[in-house]
Amino acid sequence: LPIRILKFPFRVAKLLVSRFFKKTSSNDSMKKDVPLERKNAFNVFSNKHIPSSNQVYCWKTLKRSAEHYDAFIAGSDQVWNPQFYNPGYFLYGIPKTKYKASYAASISQMELSEIQKRKYRKLLKNFNMISLRENNVDILEDIVDKKVEWVLDPTLLLSEKDWDKVCSSRIINQKYAFCYFLGSNREQFDAAWEYAQKKNLKIVFIPSSDKIDDYGEDDNIIVENNASPAD
Repeated sequence: LPIRILKFPFRVAKLLVSRFFKKTSSNDSMKKDVPLERKNAFNVFSNKHIPSSNQVYCWKTLKRSAEHYDAFIAGSDQVWNPQFYNPGYFLYGIPKTKYKASYAASISQMELSEIQKRKYRKLLKNFNMISLRENNVDILEDIVDKKVEWVLDPTLLLSEKDWDKVCSSRIINQKYAFCYFLGSNREQFDAAWEYAQKKNLKIVFIPSSDKIDDYGEDDNIIVENNASPAD
């Protein structure tokens, strides 16, 4: 998997420090890739709002970046999920002389096997600081000789004003319940539908893939298939 080094503005890096310093799974309901238009929308947003290195690294070449940077932060969602293991997300190859930390890294499970514990102990022994996004810090504190912090999802470190700077103008003028699901989970959708009906709301639904047949068609469902983060 390709890895880019994000170039954080100083105020963002300072905020992260002060706050405690993909192989995808198969799913029968996710047969197709997300639409090309949606991928393009994400690329446009990333290029405009998320500065990153020109060089793209994989886990085998990540160590080459060490000569250009003083500190490395790994994060966040799913990066330490044992089912999607990628050495690059553990900063593999970055020397001990560099500051290494995680911010809101996700293991996505509440237990590790003994084999996984041995692997994680070895991978994390040279980290200077570790923080997780889920309240399962104890499973790592038991195997690493350091405090593990429980922290906010990084999207919540920014204020409403910060997000307003990158948001598009409102594209849906009526009141709605926003839904985003990974895959097609009928139980979750039915719960959202029941809530929306009680509150007399439309449902705005951004699918994680372009397969939306499972949810049927209804005048109260608005599908935004090509939405980008700015929308």
